[in-house]
Amino acid sequence: MKIALIGCGSWGKYILRDLVSLGSQVQVVARSTGSIKNAVEFGATKIVSSVSELESPNGVVVATTIGSHYEIISELSKIFPNIPIFCEKPVTDSFDQASKLLEKSSNNIFVMEKWRYHQGIIKLRELYQSGKFGILEGIHTTRLSMSNPHLDADAVWVLLPHDLSIVNEILGFIPEAQFARGQIYQDHFESLICQLGKNPWVQIEVSARSTKKERRIELRFERHILVLNDGYASEIEIYSWDPNKQIINPQIEKIPFKEEMPLLAELETFIQYLKNEGPTPKSSLREAVLGVERIEQLMSLAKL
Repeated sequence: MKIALIGCGSWGKYILRDLVSLGSQVQVVARSTGSIKNAVEFGATKIVSSVSELESPNGVVVATTIGSHYEIISELSKIFPNIPIFCEKPVTDSFDQASKLLEKSSNNIFVMEKWRYHQGIIKLRELYQSGKFGILEGIHTTRLSMSNPHLDADAVWVLLPHDLSIVNEILGFIPEAQFARGQIYQDHFESLICQLGKNPWVQIEVSARSTKKERRIELRFERHILVLNDGYASEIEIYSWDPNKQIINPQIEKIPFKEEMPLLAELETFIQYLKNEGPTPKSSLREAVLGVERIEQLMSLAKL
């Protein structure tokens, strides 16, 4: 497959690495010295400085700054009408822009939400759907960092899309926004604590101003808590209550799952889709637009 990769920065280079490992020929649009160096080092077939210089790719991956996604997707759609586009999350940081893309799209735009391909999240969804643990009361996620390396965007726009995609993968939808409180520093959202839905409820905490780094997802049932404790964990931890003593059972059950890098998995899905040998990527533009709307709603609630 001939793939165009727009952007080859600190994350784009790993996308290039995985595309090459999947047997793709990758043209890279790179302008900065660092991005050009990454493109050379990680195996680009060709390096150009603009979208207009690309040579008829089968599909495009967009891995540029969040604020540039709308313009790049719009330009791609004009030069290569209906070409499949796989854009890094979020599709934009503006509900208005995201809605305009949806109006013009012919179902050819998908969003890279790697947590939907994480085997731990998939296992949590399977355990929830099994009904073994009873009725799901709520989902609690924590995503803490000590800084925000993406200086072009608020930390909330960088972090929160991950958790919304996790909720979507497990529940099959993103609940309504209910409550939010945030920390704003120099006009930028650095932290947010929020709740969506009621039955089940979803509580999410994201922060780039934390004293530690943490990634944790909990599914809470009446007598059980199912935990994915870190993105690199290899098992689901199941904590249970003794209904007679009302204490946590010290015997923690652990359920392993297949270890697979989610970035590679989502890119492989995109390649198979381009070959007409697999399903469409999981996150449609319509789902992505809803995610952008939810983030704007939560940030608005937090400002109140």
